[in-house]
Amino acid sequence: MKKKITNNLGMKLLSILAAVIIWLIIVNVEDAMTTREITIPVEPINTNAVTDENYMFEPVSGEQATITVRARSSVIYNLTASDFKATADLSLLSITDAVFVEVEQTRESIQRDGVVEIIENNNTYKIQIEPSETKTFTLTPVKVGEEAEGYYVSAYQPTPNRIQITGATSRINNIKEVVLEVDVDGASSDFTSQVTPKIYDFNGDLMDTENLQMDIEGEVSVNVTVLPTKMVKVNFTTTGVPAEGYEVTNVEALPEEVLVAGTEEALEDLTEINMSLDISGAKETIVQNLSYDEVLSAIDESLQVVASDDTVGLAVTVTIEEEEHTTVALAFDQIQLNNADTEYDYELASDLTTIPIDVTGAASVINDFKAADLDVSTDVAGLGVGTHTVFLNITSSKAVTLPRASAINIRILERN
Repeated sequence: MKKKITNNLGMKLLSILAAVIIWLIIVNVEDAMTTREITIPVEPINTNAVTDENYMFEPVSGEQATITVRARSSVIYNLTASDFKATADLSLLSITDAVFVEVEQTRESIQRDGVVEIIENNNTYKIQIEPSETKTFTLTPVKVGEEAEGYYVSAYQPTPNRIQITGATSRINNIKEVVLEVDVDGASSDFTSQVTPKIYDFNGDLMDTENLQMDIEGEVSVNVTVLPTKMVKVNFTTTGVPAEGYEVTNVEALPEEVLVAGTEEALEDLTEINMSLDISGAKETIVQNLSYDEVLSAIDESLQVVASDDTVGLAVTVTIEEEEHTTVALAFDQIQLNNADTEYDYELASDLTTIPIDVTGAASVINDFKAADLDVSTDVAGLGVGTHTVFLNITSSKAVTLPRASAINIRILERN
């Protein structure tokens, strides 16, 4: 047996050595060393080196670090950014406010076995240092979604209703508003919502809150009041009269009805909204937007108009024009003779062929006014042959002032 083992021993050892070499070759080909780039977020550390001096900082560049690592294929393609940590030590800032980014491996097996090598790291982290500033902003609730049909969110009450924000001056001055986006979708009764404040800049863009310090952590409680609604008619009238020599030629008030929110009891009693405008002594057209608030609050404090672009108020236009005078020539045959006798002929007992009628009104009416715009009549009942004085009844469908009484002489003749 021993002889069989030792027989050709050299060849056997050579075979084992060859097998080991072939195995090593296969392993190195199948799991060869390779390189790969990995991008890692950079965390600033020792920030108090800047902030303790009443300054704040904003990253200018280098918030992401890209490194090149080398390892075997079986290892390198399983690596992620979480296997590394990149830091920028702000206590080591250069005169250009930049610092080299340090990268270390965080996975224990990599650190222990040394199977991954960082072969390239040329990253720097640059910041802009500014004085810090603190401002107080009002928290502005903003509606998201739509209430249930027939209901309206009438009020929001956030607690607290203000927020203090500290940060670099340039960022603080870029804050336009801090809003609370309240989801009201389908709401038909009062509710409370927990909302995280959101900061928007003057471009309407949502701002990143990194490096901004707020005195409120987490969510804000918002009490939301939801009321039923009702469509209500609006009545408008004017009071007083314009200055002497002026008159109202047109009145327009829109909209004619508005949607009102209020408690069920208040809406039940509300049938219309009566509004008025005093035009006493006016000498020119009045254009005004009348608020509903005072009228509604006098009825019930819960009532309010559901505001939209065309219902922020009652848009009133009262057209007032200076009066002008004109005289039109009325032909006798334009006069309606009431109770005329068919056995008589009637004519004007005057050398004049027409009757002058004085008319007063706004220039826009007077400029186009004609005798045909008049309706004139007189009563000749019981009058016989001869000359008689009769009084004319003068009216017009246009907005003019006419003589209260106008007398003319007529002649009555036997008809041949």
